[in-house]
Amino acid sequence: MLVSKYRKLLFSFVLLILIMVGCSPTGPSSDTTSENTSKENSPENLSSDQTSANGKSVVIAIVEDAETLDPHKTNQLTSHMIFRNIFDRLVYIDENKNPQPWVAESWEIKEDGKVIEFKIKEGIKFHNGEPLDANAVKYSFERMINPDTASPTGSMMTGPLEKIEVIDDYNVRFTFSTSFAPFFINLYSGYTGIVPPDLGGKGEGFGREPIGSGPFMFKEWKSGSEIRLVKNPDYNWGRSGYDPAGAAKLDELIFRVVPEEGARMAALETGEIQVSPAPVELADSIAANENFQVIQWQDATNYFSIEFNTLIPPFDNNELRAALGYAINSEEIVSGAWSGYAEVNKNPIGTGLLGHSPEIGEQYGPSFDPEKTKEILESNGWTLGSGGIYEKDGEPFAITMLTSNDPKQTRAAQIIQFQLDQVGIDVEIQVIEGSAYRPTQLEAKHNMHLQRWNWPDPVLLSFVFEDGGFVKLYENDEIDEVIQLANKEMDVEKRVDYIEQVQQMILEDHAVVPILTEYVTDIVRKEIKNYEWDSLGYPIWTIVERE
Repeated sequence: MLVSKYRKLLFSFVLLILIMVGCSPTGPSSDTTSENTSKENSPENLSSDQTSANGKSVVIAIVEDAETLDPHKTNQLTSHMIFRNIFDRLVYIDENKNPQPWVAESWEIKEDGKVIEFKIKEGIKFHNGEPLDANAVKYSFERMINPDTASPTGSMMTGPLEKIEVIDDYNVRFTFSTSFAPFFINLYSGYTGIVPPDLGGKGEGFGREPIGSGPFMFKEWKSGSEIRLVKNPDYNWGRSGYDPAGAAKLDELIFRVVPEEGARMAALETGEIQVSPAPVELADSIAANENFQVIQWQDATNYFSIEFNTLIPPFDNNELRAALGYAINSEEIVSGAWSGYAEVNKNPIGTGLLGHSPEIGEQYGPSFDPEKTKEILESNGWTLGSGGIYEKDGEPFAITMLTSNDPKQTRAAQIIQFQLDQVGIDVEIQVIEGSAYRPTQLEAKHNMHLQRWNWPDPVLLSFVFEDGGFVKLYENDEIDEVIQLANKEMDVEKRVDYIEQVQQMILEDHAVVPILTEYVTDIVRKEIKNYEWDSLGYPIWTIVERE
């Protein structure tokens, strides 16, 4: 799953090209540490040499600032990649996609999956010294599903969870209205991070000063600039398969906001940052420099697509959604926007997910046939105007498309704009900064948007489609019913049947235009050792070292 490439070319030449084209360089055990000791090791009491860079820190480039570090208040991936290091979860998922003990040392499944009882490890403490016990678990999960929390992920993480009961100090019972197959994989998500009761007294400020029990503790947030985490020196209850040494080897993680690709590359060259998402169009050339590693995960669980606003014309019409799909050449987007660091995916789930069926994608997914687009438009009363744009009742076929400011997605938007122009559809691109992307989608004033989804389980179908999904722009009760059957089916083969059925129904209704699954690609400086990903494709920061 991990591939490192090394070649010998001049990185400085690559950097020069960037600047010329206008990129601005700008096994677990119980913790016996006393509460007092834990407070002494809280971030505000660590000495400067414990939090200095001095070879013990890694600076990671992020393209946008976090929304919040409260795990129950966001679905932003940037926030998640940071706070997942602050908060522990009940279980982790190993490389074989099996649940393993973390905060929960064991569990028992009862009543055909409707009841799960977890035994919590004794001795785990939050960064402020409070104990992590059954009460903290109950508080955290009740907070996730409480409508007042307004969590964009809580109910999707927990499914038909009805109640959480404390059996005793270290045993807790989860009761569901029906079995929920994705629950254990969802538990590994940072969005199910366990927080202290009453948020450790932080109240509304918790998202800016989070308190967890994880291997790293929050230190500082400079808005728009950087977020600093320092290691939890008491940490010895981690994931046995990923954190065998207990406390992290690094003293500090610094997540620095560097939106521009040219600036990220320049900072990598000087050593100002050590890890960055790769500008895929230059990844091969960058890998040629012996000072860098290009780490790639091809068996990925993401997919990238066009999603429609079916609440307003023209895409409240199934045929017009189909027409647009015929105009999209996914191969051009893979090569032009991702420089080949992706693969065409005609299914509405990632290629690495359970139940992904290339056969269904080929049979029911979109195929590139621009003449078919024109036939459908004309059969629906559209005529080609003198300016090369289709018209109906005196109005042009003019639509708005949202995209995030991620460079790959922006390039994809431009390619799609060109492809649709070739078939007589006028597209206005609106580039939206990451934290404003979902709020803009929810306004429902646009016609379609580009979206990247990533999840290690097909419950992703619930997130995107069930009951309108995250953005409530498409609903289909028949699809919802089959998704629900897939989610509660504990037999893997039967569950796959449902997942394949859902994919077919989504494609037949042209709910989205699936385009590709991208390879997860990072650039890492050579002085960083043991840079590895876990089963969800995130760095295992506890084992990383810096020479």
